[in-house]
Amino acid sequence: MPRKVPFRVVSCSGWEDEYHPSCLEVHNPFVKGWRSPRWCLYPQEVVVKLKTPSRIRKLQFLSHQYLIASNIELCVGEPQSLSPSTSASQNNQFKTLGHIPLSDNEQTGFRSRELKSVSVDVIAQLIKLVFYHNHINKLNVFNQVSLVALNVIADVNDEVTVGTPGPSNEMLHDAASTVHQSPGPCTDPILLGAINKPSHISLMDDLAFDVAQDPETAQVIRRLEGLKLSAVKGENFELARKMKDVINELQKAGEILCHYEVEKKLAIEREDYETAKEKKLQGEQLRSQIYDHLGVMNLLSGGASAPTDHPRAKHPPTMKGGVAVSTEMPSVTFSMPRSTSQVPVPVSTGQVPMPRSTSQVPMPVSTSQVPKPFSTNQEPLLPTLKHTYASLEVPVDQGDTVLLSVGNDSPSKPEPMTDKELNECSFAVEAFGTEALEHICSKQYQLREKGLTMVLQGLPSLELPSRKDVSTNIKAVCQVLSRGLSDQVLPTFSLAVELLKYLLGPYSQKHRFSKLDFSFIIGKVTPLLLIRAGDMAPRMRAMATDTLLYLAHHDHIKNHFLLGPLLVQPIKQQSSCRLVVARLEVLERFLQEIGTEAGGLSLEAIMEVTNVCLVHVNKMVRDIAVRITLDLYKQYGVELRRMLPSRAEDSKNKTTVWKALFDGFDRIDGVPSDKDRKNVAQATQVAKQNEIKKLQSQLKVLRELTAKGPSLTHAAAVIEGHIPSHEVPEPSQEVADDASKLDMTCVFCGEKRVDFTGNNLEPHYLTECPMLAQCTHCSQVVEIPELKNHWLTECEEEGGGFKECPNCRVAIPTAHFSTHVQANTCTAVTNPLSNVCPLCHQVVPPGDTGWKEHLLGTSSPCAMNPRSKPKDMHPSDLMPRPHPPPPHPDPTVESTSSVAVPKVRQTRKK
Repeated sequence: MPRKVPFRVVSCSGWEDEYHPSCLEVHNPFVKGWRSPRWCLYPQEVVVKLKTPSRIRKLQFLSHQYLIASNIELCVGEPQSLSPSTSASQNNQFKTLGHIPLSDNEQTGFRSRELKSVSVDVIAQLIKLVFYHNHINKLNVFNQVSLVALNVIADVNDEVTVGTPGPSNEMLHDAASTVHQSPGPCTDPILLGAINKPSHISLMDDLAFDVAQDPETAQVIRRLEGLKLSAVKGENFELARKMKDVINELQKAGEILCHYEVEKKLAIEREDYETAKEKKLQGEQLRSQIYDHLGVMNLLSGGASAPTDHPRAKHPPTMKGGVAVSTEMPSVTFSMPRSTSQVPVPVSTGQVPMPRSTSQVPMPVSTSQVPKPFSTNQEPLLPTLKHTYASLEVPVDQGDTVLLSVGNDSPSKPEPMTDKELNECSFAVEAFGTEALEHICSKQYQLREKGLTMVLQGLPSLELPSRKDVSTNIKAVCQVLSRGLSDQVLPTFSLAVELLKYLLGPYSQKHRFSKLDFSFIIGKVTPLLLIRAGDMAPRMRAMATDTLLYLAHHDHIKNHFLLGPLLVQPIKQQSSCRLVVARLEVLERFLQEIGTEAGGLSLEAIMEVTNVCLVHVNKMVRDIAVRITLDLYKQYGVELRRMLPSRAEDSKNKTTVWKALFDGFDRIDGVPSDKDRKNVAQATQVAKQNEIKKLQSQLKVLRELTAKGPSLTHAAAVIEGHIPSHEVPEPSQEVADDASKLDMTCVFCGEKRVDFTGNNLEPHYLTECPMLAQCTHCSQVVEIPELKNHWLTECEEEGGGFKECPNCRVAIPTAHFSTHVQANTCTAVTNPLSNVCPLCHQVVPPGDTGWKEHLLGTSSPCAMNPRSKPKDMHPSDLMPRPHPPPPHPDPTVESTSSVAVPKVRQTRKK
């Protein structure tokens, strides 16, 4: 007799994580199945191998509800020699049996799964499934295909083995041709499956049984089925009848237990552990009661005792936890799918024709009865069956389409409302009636959906004779919304959102809501939507966020500034990180789409929230707060800096958050960050050092050549590399004399003195040169045009360094930077090419000419430069003279202790 045979997957073209093809080897209501990789290339292949060569009689495929292939090519083959470098599909010769088309499932709204049952008659050990391109729909965003379950029903006899005589494929072809009265042997396994159809296949071997039953109950049913067959063989018909009754009742109880298990797993996903515990207790209680009442353990142990009363007989209630628990079996009638005659249905082969040796022959398909949907696209835990089966008529022109889904055909009546619920929903009960509110307060989500639908349909028909009735109805709808928006089931939540949009849309326009009415509604629903915006389910979170933005764009709500103040309320210390992130994300999008002024928000209110979030323990909260602060800085600039915490400037080099924030400020202001300035300073320093070394080497060569003879110009040209030596004429005596006086000129200020020879220039650099200044922090002598860069990047000042003011472009000590910025009394420099004197803070024209005019000019030299020359200089200044004492330090900074030998830094080529 044909029965279900095990198999294993030996080859697969690819799969997505957590959807390994080995999942096809297991059948239960919670199996995930195989799924192709994202953006994969088609076709995709899966090869399975049976334990032994078997006579395959039936194949069943359970497709995904929206990851659906356009068709599946079915191939069979025998295993050949396998090489390690190639896959099983490449090492074996497969025979194509045909193509199985799959429905796009749009008619069911992607809430059902399609089960294909194909009757064949072929001896094989390998089965290859080739999946072609997927059906396009809005849920299949990565163009994937998926197979949830695969079932193989075959004859496994001792004679069907390799090397022993048995019913080979040729014998099957000859027998089929005799029955079909064809002139030649029949070689089509599909036609053979229609002709040599098995007389009986057990329901326990059908794929619909495994995906509908609780796994533990399914094992018990299979054991009882074996004992029943043994009793029939031993002609113990009374025991066989009792076991048949017990099996029927266990099948119905197994579906209920499967339903409890599904609801328990869904409750665990949404962290509703109270409901999960309740479903677990209900399942354990039902399992214990049904086993005791039906005497299952006695039957399994070989006893003949069986229940004498009807299985649905009532038991006295038991006490559990101080509460009376009824042990009555559910009064819902269940019917298992019965084996029906297989109707030949023509199969559309699409673009690839099915190989036939004769004329087109229909493919026999099983039209099993199937159930209804359980929930919309609950991907991780979407079972295939729940309580009952619903018969589906399959039109002949649609192929062998059988839909498998889960649902509850007849949900029980809602339980009565408690006193607490009546008090909370008093206005809603008065407006919409007790029946609608009982549905809304029910524990079953189907009833809650029905209750919200009743309110949505009944709201337009309410009579409103006075203004007071309008306010009463608003309160009633808000009580219903408080229930619907708190629901953790997405369909129920979406109905509540639809009710809210109707209330703020057509209903508010019809009855002319006032500002108080809109304020009352927003105050009730916004906290609930913020909680849902922090939900763990992505679709719930996205829908709640979109609803909040819908409220933000509503004309009356935006004009009255009702939503913005609720988004910047103080954040509590015990608030969940997910809720804080949700509020900040909504606030960020609110500021980007609405703005601060249009949304009725002030900079002070927003910064009170972001300042708290900038020091939050959660990194995601800090990152969003930084983004919001930088967006506000683009609009408010320096005004925002004054609202930062006082310790922000001191902590910017210590914490990552503050450093990222202030670097963002610098980028917005067009000022290089500290890291950029250090990199530029290092590159500039290296270039200057190389230039100084080059000049020093050339000067040394010139000195040597000047002492030797009149070939100075020729040697200099050769050193510079401009011209070859044979093309340079002999230099004149005048050029040689000018070169000999090169040591008597200061390269910075251009002053000439006869005593400027050798090392005698260093005292001039240290105390006299008006183009140089000595840093009072590190005692290094620096060119005045480069003094600001020295303070910003090189100076080893212990007080935290300097910071460039973005307004006046002056280097300010870090300790006084906040005071300087907040005072806002400095003069702005508008020309980006102009320079600012670090001594007198006056604007200097661009280029070296501007600096020389400012520092060396005879009319108005820099007033804060202690080395400035007097207006009239006597020629005797060129003669040697004693060096004056060091001048007073720079008045702009505090003086430091003197250094014995300061270091002279030559940075410019004159």
